[in-house]
Amino acid sequence: MALQIHESFSALRKDIDDVLDFLERLKNEEYQNAIDVADQIETLKSELAFICTYVQLSDSDLEQFEDVMTVKGQEVENLFRSILYDVDNNVECKYDMHHVLPSLRDNIDHCISSQHRSTSSATMTEEQLNFLLLNLHHLSKFLAEHK
Repeated sequence: MALQIHESFSALRKDIDDVLDFLERLKNEEYQNAIDVADQIETLKSELAFICTYVQLSDSDLEQFEDVMTVKGQEVENLFRSILYDVDNNVECKYDMHHVLPSLRDNIDHCISSQHRSTSSATMTEEQLNFLLLNLHHLSKFLAEHK
């Protein structure tokens, strides 16, 4: 079970890394509506950081975990679609992003189902710990900037 959770989280993390890389490239595009898209990008980054942090630290009841992850997954999907809508029509193809959103949703769902089948474990790999600390840093930075 622990291996399945690790694999689900690794797949989710890869999708999130892909989205974050895309967002960084998008911030450098000339044609974007800089202020609106930049705000949406920062909000999406914070939502993705929250999801990763929540998956790693969640030791709550399964129903609450599923509810939070479902809501956050929908928020991420809506923000991502909004960003894609606000920029050039070809940007999704240019950066080969057409597969990322469905994969991200699938991996969020896999994390939810893996959590249902798992028993809690307090162990974390060094890679997971580093990723957790990075996400906590992004969340605290986002919150400090939006006070």
